[in-house]
Amino acid sequence: MDLFRTKIRTGFERTGWSMNELSERAGMNRNALQQIMSGRAKNPRLDTIRQIAFALGDDPRTYLAPMTPREFFEVMRARPAPSPETSD
Repeated sequence: MDLFRTKIRTGFERTGWSMNELSERAGMNRNALQQIMSGRAKNPRLDTIRQIAFALGDDPRTYLAPMTPREFFEVMRARPAPSPETSD
């Protein structure tokens, strides 16, 4: 999960909102938000980032800034472990 989606996920946890509520507060289509969260929308527009950040009460710049060590750890922990390679 990239930084942007990690920040949104953290915002969901902090606010307790549903995807519907966030999309309404951000003034955007729920399907567009789902595409961002699923990773299908690879490069959301800056306006979209701004809308989501403001709806969550965050500074949009933090969605584009480098990750803190804790954020990096959380992202890495959320990724599935690589499968061991077998050699003959």
